[in-house]
Amino acid sequence: MSTSTAADTNPSPLSHHPRALAVLSRLHALSLQQERAKGARGKHFPIGESSPGSTANSNVQIDFSDAGDFVEELVALDEDKARAMYMMLRAMGATRVVEAGTSFGVSLIYLLCAVADNAKKSVGEFENDSSASGHNNLHPPLVVGTELEPTKAAKALSHVREAFDGDIPELLNLLQGNLLETIPALSLPDKSIDALLLDIWAPLALPVLKIMLPKLRRGAVVFLDNSVSAAERYKDVLGFLKSVKEDNGSSRFKCISLPYDGGFEMCVYEGRE
Repeated sequence: MSTSTAADTNPSPLSHHPRALAVLSRLHALSLQQERAKGARGKHFPIGESSPGSTANSNVQIDFSDAGDFVEELVALDEDKARAMYMMLRAMGATRVVEAGTSFGVSLIYLLCAVADNAKKSVGEFENDSSASGHNNLHPPLVVGTELEPTKAAKALSHVREAFDGDIPELLNLLQGNLLETIPALSLPDKSIDALLLDIWAPLALPVLKIMLPKLRRGAVVFLDNSVSAAERYKDVLGFLKSVKEDNGSSRFKCISLPYDGGFEMCVYEGRE
């Protein structure tokens, strides 16, 4: 849960998306209201409780019986983190992003705005500029969202439609169902993804990262929310990100915990070309 942050005083980087900004302001306020009323449960179920999302190979069991009315909660990415993520995606020219854990679509709108803004530049500025750092010009712009619950997926699409003047951006592919099955079924090309946001139930973070690892281009960024406050629950994925090595012994990721409430891990992929 956020307290007073830079997001409270600095102008929004999405000021050129007034409809999206209005939707986001409303949803951030609602998310904070829910957190204050019930406590921030969200993707961080207490250790030992069931977490949704499994396949026959994942050893992660689906069970909503103890989640109460959780499916009605936004558990949105904090506003300051979302703004920072938007800025980082803009800086790196990201045009292909995957989000693990869409919920009601708050962070998804930020991702769509960032990719749409970068894709506009790709028509001219980036298209013939081989020095455009990190720009992915080999594959069409794409934002992949993932949501298990049909009601949440529908609400996410409704919020996206409202944010984009009644339209669903063509670059969006919102996968509804078990993301450990829907993401592989999408058959993303290897080395084609610029960024991955892990804002998902802790036991699912590492399985998703392993699925996505071949899809990340060199220089891709992995974001992990609440990497400090939920470090114990995320210990497996954090351990993987910070310890996995290439054959020559070099680290596959360079990670830093950004100083936001609860922590916001940013890891740059340094895999093989």
